[in-house]
Amino acid sequence: MILNYASYLKERDDIALSGFTASATNELFEVGFGGLITITAAFVFLGASGIGGGFGLGFQTFPVVFQQMGGAGRWIGFAWFFLLFLAAITSSISMLQPAKAFFEEALAISSGKAITLVSVICGFGSLWVIWFSKNTIALDAMDFWVGTFAIFVLATVQIICFGWIWEIKNGAAELDQGALIKIPRLFLFVMKWVAPVYLLVVLGEFTYFDLRRKVKEMAGDLVALSTAVVILAVLALLVALLAAGERRWRCSGSRYRWTPAHEANR
Repeated sequence: MILNYASYLKERDDIALSGFTASATNELFEVGFGGLITITAAFVFLGASGIGGGFGLGFQTFPVVFQQMGGAGRWIGFAWFFLLFLAAITSSISMLQPAKAFFEEALAISSGKAITLVSVICGFGSLWVIWFSKNTIALDAMDFWVGTFAIFVLATVQIICFGWIWEIKNGAAELDQGALIKIPRLFLFVMKWVAPVYLLVVLGEFTYFDLRRKVKEMAGDLVALSTAVVILAVLALLVALLAAGERRWRCSGSRYRWTPAHEANR
């Protein structure tokens, strides 16, 4: 989300302090407070087995909590889930905007057509989950492979590209442009050496111990297997669109390449 919103700022606008504030606040309330409340409530009302739930843990737990609060619980529950809805909408916009902008620039189509293309892809995925809503199998499959596994893989690829391909010194120079705080050099060391190793170890451990089991579970359920096919089809479509956009950028001579001279020429 920060990458999306930062792309609309000026070259010397602050990113470091704003990004740190946004991420720290989000982790404190969502992971810290939210996780603490959800897991505690799940253990109290659903028992020890309840905390092993996945995507729907909060949706299973909080209605029980609000029910125990009497009449006020209805209003508190309404406010809670309404705020959750607003958070989902704003997060969705930030995640879909890069795709919409990419379709506009790479395929040379209008904003309306780009929005239509994004809406069709997202609408198909939403209808798929709604149609196969029994036992939330399709939702759980998408949540795991896209919302957990793919995000972890993407984070690993991004940190390697940032620290080793683009090089950490170039990234630090970009980050320092207009920054209201100085990024400690320790964080650069962590991003180049510690984070990639840590992510690769965790990813390798999961692949070795758990990936085969997950694939077997998916293969044994037709809905989960079909959901995986849908995910791969969407991925193939995005790769094809990316290749088409790359060819168009090459033909137009607008391929972007960062060099040390880029900083000096600003």
